[in-house]
Amino acid sequence: LKIENGEELPMEFALSQNYPNPFNPITKFKVSIPQTSQVEVVVYNILGQRMRTLINEVRQAGYHTIEWDGTNEHGNNLPSGVYFVRMISGTFSNVKKVMMLK
Repeated sequence: LKIENGEELPMEFALSQNYPNPFNPITKFKVSIPQTSQVEVVVYNILGQRMRTLINEVRQAGYHTIEWDGTNEHGNNLPSGVYFVRMISGTFSNVKKVMMLK
């Protein structure tokens, strides 16, 4: 950890496993960002189709919590199943498998 302005900052990028998993209706992810960066977090279905972009913006360094309510880009509820959440920032990329049960 680094300390900047009295706040702890992560040393590396990271995408945590969601909690709870399996989930219904909402799940949360923690992302660690060591420096201000463009960050994209996207949900894909089992076929690799983009279902929802959770964030795609510049984020300040630190720990951030992102929620997903099991809906697609249009606000429609997605069916139960396995989904993949991918975080990309610069050269960092990580994927987590999540399960939605209704």
